[in-house]
Amino acid sequence: MRIEGAALAAVTQPLFAHTKTPTILASAAVAVEVDLILPPGTAPQRLTHRIAYALQQGSKLGPMFGRLEVEAPDVAIDRKPAIVIKAPVKGEGWLVSSGCCKPNLHRDLRVAIDGVRIETPELFSIDYDKIKKGRVFDGDGRKNEQHYAFRQDVFAVADGTVVSIQDGKPETPPNVEMIPQTNDDYGGNHVILKIAPDVFALYLHLHPGSLAVKVGDVVEAGAPLAKIGNTGPSLGPHLHFGLYSKPDPSAGRSLPFVFDSWTMVGMVDLDASEGDRVVMSPDFRQVRSAYPLYGTVQNYP
Repeated sequence: MRIEGAALAAVTQPLFAHTKTPTILASAAVAVEVDLILPPGTAPQRLTHRIAYALQQGSKLGPMFGRLEVEAPDVAIDRKPAIVIKAPVKGEGWLVSSGCCKPNLHRDLRVAIDGVRIETPELFSIDYDKIKKGRVFDGDGRKNEQHYAFRQDVFAVADGTVVSIQDGKPETPPNVEMIPQTNDDYGGNHVILKIAPDVFALYLHLHPGSLAVKVGDVVEAGAPLAKIGNTGPSLGPHLHFGLYSKPDPSAGRSLPFVFDSWTMVGMVDLDASEGDRVVMSPDFRQVRSAYPLYGTVQNYP
C-alpha cells in the first residue's frame, strides 16, 4: 500500500493531539493511521514500512542527509482471530460511531503510562446511540429522557464474572461538558466483566441506580447488566463499549472483536448529518460483516 500527499496528511497527527498535519516539528513525533483490508486468513507474518520525507526548505542540516528515506523496523503481526462476542445491545436502529475505520476520537486516543509505554485504550471501542426516523431524540434534546438511547438495556457479551462496578455518579444534561474531578469520573458509572484471561468487557456512562449486578457475580451471555445513561464526561446518553486487556478504561489496551450476528441497515453521511438529524447515504444494504464500520446503523438480534 502506498499513501502520499493530502491523503497522508489526513491520517497523520501529532502523537497526543487530534489535528492532521503534513509536518513533523523538531524533536516531535507523529502517528500515521493506516488500515489494510485483507481477506480472512491472508494477514502476513510481518509488516515493513518505508517512509520518504523532505526537509524544510533551506535547512542547514540538509547536506548531512544522503538519502531521505527511512526503512522502518519489521513489525510482527498478531494473527490470532479476533474474539467473537454477542452485541452489548439488542433491537433495531442502533447508531454505531467511532468504531472504524478512519481517524476519530476513539482511534486517535493515546495515553502515556508511567513514562514507559503508550497505550491505545479506545482503538476498537464503539459508541452506541439510538435513532428513530432519522433522529436521535425527541423535541429539542435538552433532557436525557428525550434521547432514544436513554435507559435502554445493556447485556453481557459473553459468559463472565463481574470484576468492577461503579454506581452513584450523577447524570449530566445533554451537551453540557462535565469536567472530571477525580480519576473515577472519566467513565461515569460502569460495569466491567472478565470474559477470558486478560480480556475484559467495559460498559461506561451507565444510568445511576440501574446496575443489576455486583462484583463477583457470574453471568451468562445475554444477561442484562444495566441501562444506558449519561454519566461522566458524556455529551448525551450513549453506551461506550469495548474489550480491554485490563479492567481499566485508561491504562488497558483496546482489543479487536467481532459480533456473532448483526445486520447493517445503512451508512451514515456524517458530513450531511446535523444536530439531531442523521442523514443516511443512498447505499442502503442488508449485509452481514465482521466489524462495524465508522458511522452505520445496525440491528441486533
